[in-house]
Amino acid sequence: MSRIAMNRPLVWLARFALVVALCSAFVIALVPSSGSAGHMNDKLLHAMTFFGLGGLASAGFRRRSGVGIFIFLTIFGGLIEIAQWLTDWGRSAEWADLGADMAGAFIGIVMARILTRLP
Repeated sequence: MSRIAMNRPLVWLARFALVVALCSAFVIALVPSSGSAGHMNDKLLHAMTFFGLGGLASAGFRRRSGVGIFIFLTIFGGLIEIAQWLTDWGRSAEWADLGADMAGAFIGIVMARILTRLP
């Protein structure tokens, strides 16, 4: 299986997408839910979001430790839960959400490390 060489343009694209995704995830996590997610499980949404964040972070920062990226994303997920707890905007903080965030981030990081390589 050939792996994607993370050349400079791809690294910068992954980093830009990561910043956009982090900001979007934080805002979406705080605004009141419209219930438009349909029947999708809330924990699955958390895991999928952090899977994407983990993949982008790992691809954009390929030279960084996967453990360091995982810790960063865990702290980010914890900050979201704290912000939900502090605000009264119709969202609730749950430990299970943080667990789903961590699981998704871990899988995303591992997959990105398998699929990408340094040039």
